[in-house]
Amino acid sequence: LFRDASSLERKPDRIPHMSFFVTWKILDAGYRLSEAMNDYEIMEKVVPRHQEESGFDCILEYGSRNAIHMPMALGNCTYTINDEAGTVNYLDKAICEHDELKELAADVKKFFWEKGMARKYDRWADGTVTPEDMQRVIDEQNLFLQYMGRINQVMAGEYGLSCASRPSAPCLATRIPYHTTLDMQLLARIDEGEQFLKGMGFDNVRIRVHRDIARIETDPEQFSLLLQKRQEIIRRLQELDLPYLTLDLEGFRSGSMDVHL
Repeated sequence: LFRDASSLERKPDRIPHMSFFVTWKILDAGYRLSEAMNDYEIMEKVVPRHQEESGFDCILEYGSRNAIHMPMALGNCTYTINDEAGTVNYLDKAICEHDELKELAADVKKFFWEKGMARKYDRWADGTVTPEDMQRVIDEQNLFLQYMGRINQVMAGEYGLSCASRPSAPCLATRIPYHTTLDMQLLARIDEGEQFLKGMGFDNVRIRVHRDIARIETDPEQFSLLLQKRQEIIRRLQELDLPYLTLDLEGFRSGSMDVHL
């Protein structure tokens, strides 16, 4: 239905019905925006209620744009909530000027961390962000992902929205243990390694790094594929300076770094 509607190559059977990403579902449920958008338990009540009332074909949840708690850990958020007016406004900030496009294209990640973050977050710009602040960002990201996982299960299991069952793509910082100093070069290598594995046909895959050991998580039904392509995988991941490789026999699972918390 969505493919036909968006491609314009074939007339869809009807117009797809997709939920708005934040305000109406909250206001219709009788909550204030600031109240619901800062409380995952409330949103877990709001989202199913919205689905039951309207029967959407697809749900677009607010956190897919920009969950509030994560940026607030860095001192400011791009959303401003006006409960009296019942509105959410977005404070747009340019992180790249037109004359910087070549610099951005040359090294996107370097540009983002050195210039983009400073333009978006005041405390990043003035150098007052601490390791504890970054840990709060990671912690808030994990809480948000847990919430999204629960919502996905409800939407897929109770309402049959197949797109809701797709796994989320969490922050790369979840690939290293808690309270570990963030190494952006290491996270870039992990990202490159995961993209390589996905290109080989692994649908759900994570590379979790514990010092010199890289622990690969994938669905158990894809273990045989991993073993078939073992030599290619070893060669590429070792090129990314991940020297010791191991397969996690429990398979892919979200939050596996939370085991000892």
